[in-house]
This record gives sequence, C-alpha cells and structure tokens, in this order.
Amino acid sequence: FLNGQGWFVDALTTKLAVDFLQEHRGERFAMMVGYKAPHRPYTPMDEDAAAYAGERVQPSPNWHNPAPWLDKKFPALPPARQYLRPNPDFMARLRTIKSLDRNIGGLLEALDDLGLAAQTLVIFTSDNGFQLNDHATGDKRNAYEQSIRVPMILRQTGKIEPGVSERMVLSIDVAPTIVEAAGFEAPVTMQGRSVLPLLEQTAAPWRDD
Repeated sequence: FLNGQGWFVDALTTKLAVDFLQEHRGERFAMMVGYKAPHRPYTPMDEDAAAYAGERVQPSPNWHNPAPWLDKKFPALPPARQYLRPNPDFMARLRTIKSLDRNIGGLLEALDDLGLAAQTLVIFTSDNGFQLNDHATGDKRNAYEQSIRVPMILRQTGKIEPGVSERMVLSIDVAPTIVEAAGFEAPVTMQGRSVLPLLEQTAAPWRDD
C-alpha cells in the first residue's frame, strides 16, 4: 500500500478505517469512508500503474450524439462534433478505480477477519457518475444517465443474498436505510425510504418515478 511518494491516499484512508474497526470492534459504530483516487490527478497505486496496457476502449453508443446545447454554449469554438475523440484520461481513471477496488476489498476483508461482517451493513455508493465523452461532453454536471445513475451495493454476510434489484433507489434512501438497520424508525421528516424491505420482499411496494 506504499508507493514511491509514501502512502497512497486511499490506502491511508483504508488503514485509518481498519484501525477504527479494530479499536471499536466490541461496540456499536457507524463509519463513513470516502475514497479519492478516481479524481484528477489520476494516480493509481504502483501495483496498478501498468494495468490495461495495450487495451483499447470502445466508444460509447452516444459518442456521435452531442448534447444539443453544446454549439450554442460555446459559439466561438468549432462545432461540437469536432471534439468527438477518445478521452485521454479513460485508462488512467480505470487504473485508479482498480486501486479503489483493491482498497475496498481490503476493508471488507478486515470486517471478515475481525468477525464483524455478519453484524455490519456495508453500503457502497457514489456521489455521481461521470461522462467520458458521452454526448461529446465530460464531467458530471449534466442530467444524462451516465452522470445521474450511480451504484448502490449492500453487503451483510448471512443476511443479504446475492442478487440485483431493478427498483429505483435514490440517494435520499441511504439515511432511512441506516436508521432502520440500527434498529430505529426513520422520522417522518426524512423524504427517502429504507431499502431493506427490497432485500426480503421482491414484490414490496415501491416508487415508480
């Protein structure tokens, strides 16, 4: 987890998180861990620096479908279609995500090793997606699927069976889920809904918009 410059940022975050788990393993706890690596500058761990060498990424289906407002937003620049090209950051980002996976795996292994996996609900999600030249745009501040759809993965050994739900879960559902998992009832002021019923009842009533 060390590289030539010292601790890799997410490896240090993982170490601090594992230290916390070891210190509080006999208590009830709530911990939020935020990782940084898939952000500029895209610097992976040394172990992943050469990952995907020689690989090529295929353009997305929306590669040649620019956002309709692009040419109006930047009238002094050439037409948006001239910017349709492979994103040079793509492989670098994939390498940092590989390093992120490595550290998340280390954190989950620590839960297993400390005997906490059965009592601990792990929620993995992200604050945003990212457009890598989808619709000839980048970044995250456009309301396209690539930007607004993010993962929501729950893990609790022995209580959550592997599977995928197609239900529409929102970021406002995270807090009520945590409250219910802790054994409390979410206050009516929370607009979201606990997703725990979806884990046990495939036909549980749910939002459709």
